[in-house]
Amino acid sequence: MVLRFLSFSLLVVHKGRHQLAQVVAYALAVEETLKVTVDEAVMISVNGGLTRFKITPWLRNWIINELGSLRSMINRQELPKPTIDKAKCSACFYRSICLKYG
Repeated sequence: MVLRFLSFSLLVVHKGRHQLAQVVAYALAVEETLKVTVDEAVMISVNGGLTRFKITPWLRNWIINELGSLRSMINRQELPKPTIDKAKCSACFYRSICLKYG
């Protein structure tokens, strides 16, 4: 993943749809840390496709809500449900924990 500043836009190499959440979270972190506004991000897929999108209030709220859910899980010491797609497990750092308790 590549992260560069382009007039406080974000440029991120895109590998999957789940990356959108990560890009928006990065945008929020940049805003909070640098006290700037990130208006848009650019995702580049591994095949060279380019997607430019606005960091909208809806995207911001989505990530803030997701972070709230994660905080609640941590406070309750609740493990997330294991993925249905077991192919993802092969590269996951937490697979031994997840498979043991999931």
